[in-house]
Amino acid sequence: MVPPTTVEPAADSFYVQLPTTDWRAVDAEALPSPPGWVAAEFASLGPTHGSSPESEPLDPGDELTIETGRLASHRSGFFQKLSISGAWFNRNDADDMGMVEARSFLTVAVPLPSRDFPLLITTGFDATPLDGPTSPDLPAAVYNAYMDFMWLPKLADRWLGVLAISPGVYSDFDDVQADAWRFKGKALVRYDWIPNRLQVAAGILYLDRYTVNWLPAGGLIWDPNDDVHLEILFPRPKFAYRYTASALHEDWAYVAGEFGGDTWSVRRSEQEWDLLELVDWRIFVGIERKRDAGVAARLEVGYVFSRTVKFASSAPDYDPANTIMIRSGFEF
Repeated sequence: MVPPTTVEPAADSFYVQLPTTDWRAVDAEALPSPPGWVAAEFASLGPTHGSSPESEPLDPGDELTIETGRLASHRSGFFQKLSISGAWFNRNDADDMGMVEARSFLTVAVPLPSRDFPLLITTGFDATPLDGPTSPDLPAAVYNAYMDFMWLPKLADRWLGVLAISPGVYSDFDDVQADAWRFKGKALVRYDWIPNRLQVAAGILYLDRYTVNWLPAGGLIWDPNDDVHLEILFPRPKFAYRYTASALHEDWAYVAGEFGGDTWSVRRSEQEWDLLELVDWRIFVGIERKRDAGVAARLEVGYVFSRTVKFASSAPDYDPANTIMIRSGFEF
């Protein structure tokens, strides 16, 4: 089975059993990373660096997979992942806009309705403080609070479905209006073309943004060898190389891109509310140290371009200058 990434559906060999005291995943490879709905809504599709082989499921405590020699990418139980990350975007001058993105989420897995069709439940909270400009007037910060329910039905021997819905509140939290409530979703299929080496994915994302509602998604996930991992995917490509591997940790270097921004309901005056949308594209390089069971730390430096601030009202659009991004994150 091709190794599942950070933000994702994984292998079609995922099963859950129900012992008398608790339940555990039989195949530690297959559980995907959390969906995340930040910057790249496609994150939940890509596999993580490291997975168990389809033919040799890991027992709890194993540090390396037998076939691929990669560390296990997640925990094989109810608790899956706690993720905390922060990004800083430089403000070039007084008329420009900088910002910070602080993201956090927790993911658990349940065998619902059965072990063949697991359900991943993610709850997340994001804060985005905005730094300028004086015109147009922007709130001091915007926030996301959401729940994500992702179901992974096994459609056939090599076919995996990905169905998700993510209700949430996207607002400056100043007298939350009805349009702050939004529902995102995704519907995708993934075919395991060459087990452990090549997968094909295709589907649609529903972003429920002011300017962008639907976005096609798909491409190839290719592992030509154990040290190279390629996600030739739209809208989030990633090319990673493992330069260190041991029984305790792996070190990866990568180049990636993503579609950034979101839409929020904000107050413009005492009696006026508006929809604010931030749009940008990002390309970045990063390094990541991974440990067993999905524990990881990463650092990224990138370039952010095609930035736009849009309003649903008649307020004019604003185009901030291209800038740099520094981002780091931890996963437990």
